[in-house]
Amino acid sequence: MISRLSTFLSLRVRIFLFFVFLAVADVVIVGGALFVGYRRAAGEDPGAGFVLAGILSGFGLIGVTAGIWLLFDENVAKPIERLAAGMRARAHAGVQMAVDDKQVRFLGDLGPAARAVAGQLSQSTLDAAEAVASETARLSGEKDRLTAILSEIPMAIVLVNAAHQITLYDGQAVEVLGQIHVPRLNASIFDYFREAEVRKAHAEMHQRGSEVSLTARGTQGKLTFDVRMKPLSNGPGYMHLIDEAHAAIAPEAARPLVY
Repeated sequence: MISRLSTFLSLRVRIFLFFVFLAVADVVIVGGALFVGYRRAAGEDPGAGFVLAGILSGFGLIGVTAGIWLLFDENVAKPIERLAAGMRARAHAGVQMAVDDKQVRFLGDLGPAARAVAGQLSQSTLDAAEAVASETARLSGEKDRLTAILSEIPMAIVLVNAAHQITLYDGQAVEVLGQIHVPRLNASIFDYFREAEVRKAHAEMHQRGSEVSLTARGTQGKLTFDVRMKPLSNGPGYMHLIDEAHAAIAPEAARPLVY
């Protein structure tokens, strides 16, 4: 009966009933103690009756208070602590939380609210994971399409940022750059082509706002390359397109992108 009734009472009502029970119990205990003391006072020693009433009232009030505390601790405090600990642990672990209805049956709307919050957090985590997976798949698809497009271009490709550092190159560019120096990302383009010639073409490209052609000499040996320098439409960097015809690129050179 009490268990069924508890499902219809809010947490505030249950706490109120705890203290109503405490007040009623206190009145009953004090009244009973006074009645016993009154009967003892009717005998030869009236003072003993008052002492007995005080002792009985004190022990009775202590007992009822301890009982109310025990009920409150078992049915309110401990379930709240377990619920909070479970929510915290599952939030850090990123797993869905299952709320035990039996443990939170005396907590009113707190249990369903915790279940709803946990479910929303789990759904949000799932949505975020799906978004990341979708974006990763999209980027992978774009990379594959870019690789396919570049594979149709009969030129070695090197992307360079505004600081003249290499940010991307393909397999054919490895063949070209490797004739001069070890290809690597973040290396200065001036490690491969003579700085004065590159800077002159770079200034001309910015002045014209379009691509320029140059014959770039390597920094090592007597190698020369026919290069088209193109500005990037979405950034301050630029692109080197190196003609295969004069770059001594092996026909079987692979074209993986490095960026």
